[in-house]
Amino acid sequence: MSLVCNKILALTPTQLRNKKQLAQDAGMELLGAVSDVFRALEMRHHGDSVASTGVYLSSAATRLSNATDLLGDVGTLLRSKALSPEAATWYQQLDYSRLYRSGVAAGQVPAGNDVWSELVESTLTGGPVAVCDAYRARIDRVADLLAGWLRKADDSDDPTTDETLIAIQSQMLSLTVYAQCVAYLNKVEPLDTQWLPAPAETVAATA
Repeated sequence: MSLVCNKILALTPTQLRNKKQLAQDAGMELLGAVSDVFRALEMRHHGDSVASTGVYLSSAATRLSNATDLLGDVGTLLRSKALSPEAATWYQQLDYSRLYRSGVAAGQVPAGNDVWSELVESTLTGGPVAVCDAYRARIDRVADLLAGWLRKADDSDDPTTDETLIAIQSQMLSLTVYAQCVAYLNKVEPLDTQWLPAPAETVAATA
């Protein structure tokens, strides 16, 4: 998102460096949480105890908390600069369908556009700030499921712990797809016209 912020929001060099580091750190925490969750899934599959599995899920919960805090700091930086009218118009006019098809063809975006559609909705609503907020909300949903699992794990005989673990897996996969879509969209050169509809298409869309 660094290039986007530099041209779209005109962050100062210091703010840009800080935002880039915060975003990278958040990404590392998210990767660590994904690793912990799938390690826990593997352990339960092999019959390890709830207590042993809980060590990894507790670590994942901590990492997700760190990630959402870091993204909160990113959001603060993003809110320090107003989105220009030119940038707002560019976001509204981007050919998101063509971007999606290109991303799928290049293997940069998973096929199945539900998550992509959510990302587009956030982008149209408020640009990078709205995307950052939506990202944090997705992380929080996984964190809430983890917290629920850890509470149930106090009773090692609770049969619903494995059901919750499956839900955690599902939400974590959705979160990683969202992160992948965000990364792909952020590679688009800000204010680049190549991803805008042709003039005739724009006229037809507004007619």
